[in-house]
Amino acid sequence: MAGYIIRRLLWLPIILGIVSFATFSIARFGPGDPVSIAAGQLRDPDVLERVRAERGLDGTVVEQYLRWLVGDLYPGGSGSGAIRGDFGESFIQQGFSVNELIRSKMAISA
Repeated sequence: MAGYIIRRLLWLPIILGIVSFATFSIARFGPGDPVSIAAGQLRDPDVLERVRAERGLDGTVVEQYLRWLVGDLYPGGSGSGAIRGDFGESFIQQGFSVNELIRSKMAISA
């Protein structure tokens, strides 16, 4: 029994890493460009670059993932990061954090 628990605990970080990267990938590479959605009708290249920088989408995919995962612990990151329960601002419903949107849906399902 102890061996079973130890094996499961050893697999835990690997599984959490895979799930977190899959979650990031779905949000980042899903249909639609998050920068265009966040910028709205404004298609000016300067505005798109500014929004890309504000959202932390101006780096490589690895940098974007690390900023999303650990937030301000990564240079150039902001917020607490997903590892501490802060999933950032919603691309779709601007002005709301993802945490607020999740909480509002949880209240309905409770």
